[in-house]
Amino acid sequence: MDSGKNGNTYTCCDARLKCINLEGGTKWRDNGYRGITWENGNYTYSVSWRENSNEGMYLNIYNKDKRILRRKLVAIAPPHPSP
Repeated sequence: MDSGKNGNTYTCCDARLKCINLEGGTKWRDNGYRGITWENGNYTYSVSWRENSNEGMYLNIYNKDKRILRRKLVAIAPPHPSP
């Protein structure tokens, strides 16, 4: 996930290097959770996390009202410049 300049951009590529770039996400807060949600046709992408927790962030993808994917996001360190 790429947070973009305003934190409302989602960029992701699958194993076949098919990528998606969504902008203008909606930030939300509900029952101790926070997140950002993007709409793309029949699909909804949502990244969420529990406030005040080290549980991590999760990506959920829905097709219409059915969840088709839930994955824990893993942080990747930025590459170090060559000496």
